[in-house]
This record gives sequence, structure tokens and C-alpha cells, in this order.
Amino acid sequence: MTTGSIKDIENDDTFWFIICGFFAFPALAVGAGQLWAQGSDWLVEHHILVPESASPMVSIPAMGGAGLDLARLSIAAGLVVLLGVLTALSVQSIARRRDSIQ
Repeated sequence: MTTGSIKDIENDDTFWFIICGFFAFPALAVGAGQLWAQGSDWLVEHHILVPESASPMVSIPAMGGAGLDLARLSIAAGLVVLLGVLTALSVQSIARRRDSIQ
């Protein structure tokens, strides 16, 4: 039996974790595929992506030809830039805090 500590996990427990993961992975993969298909339909219905009939500039793989037109592409690029700036500011803030502690 285990006592709750990671160091105390016995070989039998590790074996059962591996077996459970082996059987859980295919179920998760199938669920992710179904979610992807439903998500692509939802994105087109709510006008986040343009359908294939609108001839998007950038087509997203496995979305049935749906993709981004120029307006949506510029918004996506702006979000990526914003995410990069926020990440850089966070890293810089953490570095300053570490320097001030030492």
C-alpha cells in the first residue's frame, strides 16, 4: 500500500498507472477528435472562421476548408503579438523579483 508520498509508490502501483494510461489514451484521442469536429462547425456557425465557400486566405488543416480571411487573420496576429508582449513582461517581472530578493 502507498502512504501518499511519491517516493513510496510501489512497483504494482506504477504498473497499474501505466496500464490505465494505456487504455485511457485511445479514449481521450477519440474524444478529442469528436470535439475538434464539433468545434470547427461551431466556429463557422458563429462567424469566427469563414467557410470554404468564402475562400479564406489561410485554411486551417482538418477544418473542412474553413479558415481565416484578412480581417480575422489580422485579429489573430494582433492576439499573438499581445500574448508575446504579456509573456515578455511577465518574464521580466519575475526576473526583477528574483534579483530584488537576492
